[in-house]
Parts: sequence; C-alpha cells; structure tokens
Amino acid sequence: MASAGFDGAWGRSPDYDLLIKNARVVDGAGNPWFRADVAVKDGRIARIGRELAGAARQVVNAEGLILAPGFIDVHGHTEDIFSYPDAENFIRMGVTTLVTGNCGASVIDVGEFLGRYRETPLTVNLATLIAHGSVRARVMQYAARAPNDAELAEMKRLVAKAMEDGAVGLSTGLIYAPGSFAKTDEIVALAKVVASFGGVYATHMRDEGNRVLEAIEEAIAIGEQAGLPVEISHLKVASPRLWGASDRMLGLIRAARARGLEVTVDQYAYTASSTSLETMLPNWTLEGGRPEAVKRLADPATRQKVKDELIASLKSKGRSDFSYAVVAFYGANLNYNGKHLVEIARLAQGKDDLDAQTEQILTMYEQGGAGM
Repeated sequence: MASAGFDGAWGRSPDYDLLIKNARVVDGAGNPWFRADVAVKDGRIARIGRELAGAARQVVNAEGLILAPGFIDVHGHTEDIFSYPDAENFIRMGVTTLVTGNCGASVIDVGEFLGRYRETPLTVNLATLIAHGSVRARVMQYAARAPNDAELAEMKRLVAKAMEDGAVGLSTGLIYAPGSFAKTDEIVALAKVVASFGGVYATHMRDEGNRVLEAIEEAIAIGEQAGLPVEISHLKVASPRLWGASDRMLGLIRAARARGLEVTVDQYAYTASSTSLETMLPNWTLEGGRPEAVKRLADPATRQKVKDELIASLKSKGRSDFSYAVVAFYGANLNYNGKHLVEIARLAQGKDDLDAQTEQILTMYEQGGAGM
C-alpha cells in the first residue's frame, strides 16, 4: 500500500488529512461494493467519490483492497481492556467498537468504568451492557429463589443507575449461576427498566441444547413483554440430537420479526464455543456459590447424584462421553490445558469410563474450576 505526504505550497492548508484512493468500498448499508476515493478531514469522512480532487496530508493507494467502516463486535468480555489499550487483536481484524458485559456478567459501576474509558487512550470505541447475573449476585448472592419486593426494587435501582451512567442494555447468562436461578418474570421486570432508557436485551439463552427452541421463545417473550429489541448471543444447536433444527429456530425469529419485534442474532464463525466447567454441573448444585457447592460434593451420596445427573444429561444430548469438552485453562494443573476430559481422566485416574470422567469434572471444579 503506497502513501505520500502533502507537498503543497507555502502557507496552503491541505484540503484533507487523509485521502484513500481507488478502494473497493463496502459501506455497511447492504449495498454492493463500489470503487471510490474516500477523503477524511478532522477525524470524519468529508467526501466519497470517484477521482476526488484536492490535496491531502497523506494519500493511500488502496487499489485491490476493501475499505469498510469499522466492525462492531457486539459480543465481548473485555472488562480488562484498559490493560490492553492498543487492542491490537481487534484492530487488526477491523473491529473498532466493542460491546462488553455480555452473558450476565459485567461491572456494576458503569459510571466508573466508562469514566476510565474516557480517560484512557484506547484504539477502540467501548460500550457496556449491565448484566443481570452481576446485579442479582450483588443483591441476592447465590440464592436459588425469586427475589422479594425489596430485592427486586434494589435490582431495578442498580439497572436504572447503570443505564443513566451510559450502559446500552441488559444482558443475561441464563446457563450461569446466579442468573440461572431467575424466572422469566424477574428478567422482564429489569428489561422494562432498560426499555425506558431505549436499551436492548442481549441474552445467552437458558438452553442451547435440547431445549433451545423453548429458550428462543423465552428470549422473544421477554422482548415483547418488556418492549425492547432482543439480541440472541452466539446462536447455536449444541445438542447433536437437535442438529438440523436451524430452520425451526430461524422460523421463530422470523415470526417475531413479522410481529414487529426487533430481534437479531449473532453467531460464531467456528464450530466451538468457550465457557466454564461449572456449566456442566446441575443447577441446584451451585446454590450458595462455590463454597456451598464444594460442601455438597463432599457428601458421597450427593456426589454420586451429581455424577448420575451429569451422565444422564450427556446421554440426553446423544453423546457417549465427554471428549467434546476440551480444557483451555486449568490453573491447578497446566498439563491438562488443550486436552479433553476423557484424556484428562485417563491421565489423572488411569481409567476413562464415565464414572472416571464425571469424577474428574467434580475434582477440577473443587480445585478452582476450568475454562473450556
């Protein structure tokens, strides 16, 4: 890519700061690409056209290259962005705006978070959602019950404050405790607060496996009852038993859009996903948080019940073992990183039957959990 500086006459100001010539422009509005020059002045696009006249401080020949607006990554977990202000991994892929706070986990003090953003020279734009799971944990810890009136009022207050401070919507992570303990009406109540600020509802749905259709219906119902747009995060069919159900899933979404609900989805570009080991455990196991869960698992009868439920859940999805689950990071033993759970059971226990695999899952959870 060639560039040249401004060689104008003494005292003459250039017409533009940057002139990108001969680009294949994709404008983001759904139009076919077109060839054009794009001129930038004072940080804004000044002109778009063929063979633009005028001088520029910098000229870039984009012949054979595509020029597009920066991409918006609507699904991120980048609360630690201030440690990586260059955000090079995003910028190099054309991403210029990040939306964080997804899957029910976010900062609570949005004002402080966005204040840091305004004071830190980042290379990307940043927006955040306020997360239901984080708000619920602040108010109710890991209680597996509906909130009382006072608790719901406090959650509404925290959500309203976050929206006032600049959050763009509400997120849920309904496979993660404590969000998984919430009923639909609780989420609708908080979504109505967000709707009053013009926000959106972004959801890691309650199920992406055998009950994915019901989960989509719940997400749509929340949007319709609360009166706000819905973004379904990383839409997928995680259960082999439902592979082929995509038409039915998209049919639910199209029908909701036909009724007037603004519902959209995002999706991975690969056949893998990232989550935490604890999502494999039965929901009831996690009431009270990790300390209480570890206490429960110390009881032999309870431990066996959890293992039995893990195996039943596995088989209900049409799987025969846990080889689909690969450990990305396990702090207690880095040698396990990159290996699937069958391999890890074999290494740790010298056997790899389902009893050994489920025992390994519980042992790893007790030792701090793992990223998958």
